[in-house]
Formats: sequence, C-alpha cells, structure tokens
Amino acid sequence: MTFTLAKSAALAAVLALPLAAGAQTPFAGEDFDGGATNGGFSSTGLTFTPNNDGTGRPRGTFGTGSGSIFDRWGEVSTADADNLPFGVVDESLDGFPGDTAGFVSEFKTDDFVLGVDTVNSNNPDGSGAVSASMSFDISGRSNLVMSIDMGMLGDFEEADLYEFNYSIDGGPSQLAFRVQGKTGPFYSWTMDDGTFVDRFTNTFFTPAEWQDLIDFGPTPGVIDYHPDDDGTNGDTTPQDGIISVNFASGPEDVRAYLDGSFDTAEFNPPKDPLVVTTGDGSLVEEQLIADFATYTTALVGSGSTLTLTINGVSDGGDEYFAFDNILLSEAAGLTGDYNSDGKVDAADYTVWRDGNSPDSSQTGYDAWADNYGATSTPPAVSVPEPTSLAVLLSAAAGLFAARRR
Repeated sequence: MTFTLAKSAALAAVLALPLAAGAQTPFAGEDFDGGATNGGFSSTGLTFTPNNDGTGRPRGTFGTGSGSIFDRWGEVSTADADNLPFGVVDESLDGFPGDTAGFVSEFKTDDFVLGVDTVNSNNPDGSGAVSASMSFDISGRSNLVMSIDMGMLGDFEEADLYEFNYSIDGGPSQLAFRVQGKTGPFYSWTMDDGTFVDRFTNTFFTPAEWQDLIDFGPTPGVIDYHPDDDGTNGDTTPQDGIISVNFASGPEDVRAYLDGSFDTAEFNPPKDPLVVTTGDGSLVEEQLIADFATYTTALVGSGSTLTLTINGVSDGGDEYFAFDNILLSEAAGLTGDYNSDGKVDAADYTVWRDGNSPDSSQTGYDAWADNYGATSTPPAVSVPEPTSLAVLLSAAAGLFAARRR
C-alpha cells in the first residue's frame, strides 16, 4: 500500500445547502455517545464485529498481538489522539502546530466510528471483513430519510469498501450507502490552521541521490533517470532530473529519479479517494471530503423496526474512513405515494387497489392518478458537521473564503 495523505478539493456551495429538501425533525438515530449528543438518539442492539471495545487496549484496536495498534474498527475519540493513526486527527491549531495530516478536528469531542486496515493478522475474520448492526423504531413513520456524517483520508483501492444496508421488519436488504475506493481522482485539503495541502513528500526521495544523478549521470541498476523524464506527456526536457506531476492545483515540475526499483519523485499528489453512492441514486460516486460531512438518502418502505447493517473491508494502514451521527427523519409526504418509496407509480396503484392506502375510495385513486410519475427523493447534499462548521465560519470571517475544516 502506498502512503498518501488526502483531502477533497471540492466544497463549493456546500455550506449554503440544507440537509434535505422536505426533511422533518429527526425521530431516531445513533450518535455513538449513548444519546448524549446529536439530538439525544440511541439505537437498540448496537454491536460491532469483531467487538474491539478496548478491554485491556485502546478502543477500536483488534488485539495486542503482532498487528499494528493503529488498525481500527469501532468507536474512538480525539481524546485518545496519541493512540490514533497520525493522519486521523487535525491538531494544527493546538495539539501539534505544523500538522499537515488529519480530517477529524481536534475540537470534536464526541465519539465516532473509525475503520483502518481491517485486513490484519488480529482480525478473527480471515478475509478482513468487519461489520456493525443497530436497530431503530420506525412505527408509524413513512417517507424515511437517512443521513450519516462521513469523512476519509487516504489512497484507496476499489477493494476498500463499506456498505450501509437496511431492512425493515426482517424484509430484504436494501442499499442505503456504498462507500468505495475510486482510482484516479486527485484532491487536496485545508488544515484547521489554514494550511493548504495538495502533496506529500516521498519518503524514499533522497536529495543527495538526485544531485548525484545530475552531477555524475546515471548508474544503471543503482540510480537512473525517472521513466517519466523522457520529454513527453508534459515533461519539457528529457533526462534533466525533472518531471511533470499532476496535483489538484494543476501540473508542476518536481525533482525525480529512479532508485533501484523505485520510481521516485520528490512530491506525490494525494489521489484515489473514497466515493459514496446512495441507494436512492441521488449520489453516484460522489467524492468524500477529508472532513466530516453529511450525506443523505431516501429509504424505501415502512414498518415497525429498521435494522441497519454496515459491512466493510479495507487494506492499508494509511487509509482512514470514519462515520458518525446516523439520523432518521421523515420527508414531506408525496400525494399518491402509498408505499412510501419516494415516487408515484404502478406499485402505489396496487396498494390502493388492495385497500391498503390511507384512502381506498375513488378520491384516493384520483390522488394517485393525478400525481402519477411524481417523485420526492431528497437531494443527497454534503454539509460539514457542526464541529467542523464552526471552524469554517470562524475562518471565513478572517479569510473571506469558505473554509472546509
């Protein structure tokens, strides 16, 4: 796995958007704080597999064996920042001036769930799989909407995957959110102290070797010109020790050489983020940002109990995914949508015909017919969570720009 520090460059207009059009006050949720935050909601039956509850070790760690203490699945807190992977907590304003890696503000005081390198020797599941499950009372509710705060930092692969699926009263499993690595996109981030980061230093780059290459020329098999140093694809001069590298801000020339089997550039760009797709189709591979932001999807169905299951796997000690503040609310009702799936279609006629709609008379039929084809799926917008939002607004006052951290 390659070492990457990453954050999305895209945040324009996010601050001005509502959580979800037509959404009402949340009625259920899970804050991972025992109901102490986020509206005071707790789910029932909250479980993590494996159960890394921290008995005899930091919370969220898999064990005390040979595996890294930084492999995580479970609830954690910034209060334990010294035991968390370095790239998780942004301590640039207080705890660690000069910090250039972190996506969870050090001023976030409540717990959140962190997944890091679940494929490790201490995971009882040989495939590296992890999961969590929780249930919510949805009796008498309809037009359900789910929102979750999510954030990430890292260089991910498509095999890195977290799925949030739900079922109602033991019915079929349905997708709420799919979070997966996306190969290709470059991105950047801004630390809480205002530092903009769109690159990291290659730990294998040695300036002395680069200078040796320039002064004395190549030594095949030991030190040679970088394969991209060939005068093509943006490289202006072949074999001059300089190559063009694409960063989120655009291409730039950086020093480079070939050291044994390493194609080594002085700086590498953050790339390959996590992207989220919602079950209602309102987001398709939307890039997560390196901060907590809120993502929303409409759910299908109604009943008594909704069970949410999270299944995940990730392979990389420098690839971090976190989530928090799961909320359920009701969107404003759509006339004629008798099965509460966010659209008026033939399935709703069946509900009316079978006498299961709120109004099974001719009036109920007319309401369905008059609204046939209408939809009320809420937009899945991304909004920084309150802790980060406070930092954003504070920085905006001094910088005249919307801050992301």
